[in-house]
Amino acid sequence: MTIPWIKMRHDLDTDPAVILLCHEAEVSTETAIGILWRLWTWADKHSTDGFLPGVTGEWLAQFLRNDCAPVALERAGWLRIDSDGLRIPNFNVHNCESAKKRAEKAKRIEKTRDDGGRFTVTKKGHRNTSHGDHKSALDKRRGDKRREDKKLSICASSDLFSQFWELYPRKVGKRRAEVAWRAAIKDTPAAEIIAAVTIFAKSPKARSEFVPHPTTFLNQGRWLDDPKDWQDGQPTPEERKPRLDPDLERNLKLGRIRKCSNHELDQDGYCKNCGASQGLIDQIQQEIDGREQATDDKGAAPALEGGARSVEGDDAE
Repeated sequence: MTIPWIKMRHDLDTDPAVILLCHEAEVSTETAIGILWRLWTWADKHSTDGFLPGVTGEWLAQFLRNDCAPVALERAGWLRIDSDGLRIPNFNVHNCESAKKRAEKAKRIEKTRDDGGRFTVTKKGHRNTSHGDHKSALDKRRGDKRREDKKLSICASSDLFSQFWELYPRKVGKRRAEVAWRAAIKDTPAAEIIAAVTIFAKSPKARSEFVPHPTTFLNQGRWLDDPKDWQDGQPTPEERKPRLDPDLERNLKLGRIRKCSNHELDQDGYCKNCGASQGLIDQIQQEIDGREQATDDKGAAPALEGGARSVEGDDAE
């Protein structure tokens, strides 16, 4: 058998409406709460929607054993006295069956959380083991932890990259360097890279003309180079390769750009396929369009000359 019950807040004694009830009815706080309890339990037993037809304020005063209680309750907002009966404001929120069901459900959920998701509480108060609920709670906690760890990892990576950037002697292409940094620290501890960069930044190589871009340094794993090679400031075997004539190098680069059929730009404005910038792509396209226009003009000139000769021939006849 289910025992009837009503909802009453823990902080009801400090509610301003209760304080007003105490003042109007000239009773203590404990007595005021007793008046409310008697009113609500009676209404809960005899009403489903908070309306009590035919009941007068005089009868309620006798029932609550306080002549000032009905008027005080009405002024405090706990009661409304009409000609056809009494009404309890917000009855559906606190005292109806659906409100009680919501309260019981909230209590079961809170109990389940307190037990770490290992138990559920039935309406009769029994605790049932639920492997599914336990697994769901564990998965949620693990997911929250992974997201938190990821945020911390990103923040830590950004801070460590800032250290790397401050140390590295050649500061170009910061965005690309940060992408290369994140890829590098997946296989190598960030502290190891920063330690190597600290040595590199103090070496003669860092003050020479052969300082690689930071992106190159990271992508090629140059922190693994022998620090002795940094002391003479001379180029590495890779850097000693003969450079192409600037015009030839430009022509080769332009040929590669022209062959690129899909210029897909990255966030820095460079083509992911051929490496050309947006400005260079536009410049080459204008050059190609200019050449095509010049070719068309040359093809049209002989046709005009032939037409002119034909006209002259007709006149001669």
